Amino acid sequence: MNTITQQRLNPILFLTFLATFVSACASQQTAPIAANKAAPITNEDLTSKKWQLVSIAQPGKSATTTLRSGPPASRFNFQFVDGRIVINGGCNNLSGRYRLAANNGIALGPMISTKKACSPRSLMEADNEILSYISGVTSYALNGRALTLVTAFKQRLVFKGTATAQARYGEGVRKFIEIVNSDQGIQWREAKYNSNWIRIKDNASWETVYPGIQGFIPENNRKYIVRIYEHIDPQTQQAIWIKDMVTSNGIIG
Repeated sequence: MNTITQQRLNPILFLTFLATFVSACASQQTAPIAANKAAPITNEDLTSKKWQLVSIAQPGKSATTTLRSGPPASRFNFQFVDGRIVINGGCNNLSGRYRLAANNGIALGPMISTKKACSPRSLMEADNEILSYISGVTSYALNGRALTLVTAFKQRLVFKGTATAQARYGEGVRKFIEIVNSDQGIQWREAKYNSNWIRIKDNASWETVYPGIQGFIPENNRKYIVRIYEHIDPQTQQAIWIKDMVTSNGIIG
């Protein structure tokens, strides 16, 4: 009786062992696939760096460091701030929203542009070329300080990242600096505004020792108002001005 029962149980033991073995093999085969997936980009990954365009590759062709319109790709810098992307380096400032999605998906735009005319005309053409790429971006890859944006047409835009001033120095204080660059040299003073963005006429005195603004060089015979962020260098305890944007630009009358 016992012999017969044991013989009947053997097939059951065999099936149990087979199921366990198949499950173990399946786990070993799927694990490497999960490990090869790229880590998703977070907002911090994007906002902590300023991204300079390095090259553009068309499908089936080698990457080039020059735009089809002529200017070098490296003129263009991309920055991600508060859910928006800001692009400069051509003729106009370009900006729009960005959205991250699952499986390394990203969407940029709709984009808006300032309406300045520039010479040479190739700078305006370069803006349009960049916008054409941006409108087609569908995915990304991040490898250290290298960011790659890929379009639906398999075009690849490669960027190198450098830490932003906020990432290096911490939060800054926003200020507006009025600058006049005349034959007498550069003069500056802080411009202040009320809560309705109407300038306060405080008759601040002009300063003649210009500390410089990173990312901004005033041209001769021009006047500006530049929005900056003032940071304190933790090592030297000196103030550092970083250009955010030029809000006013004109010829000295």
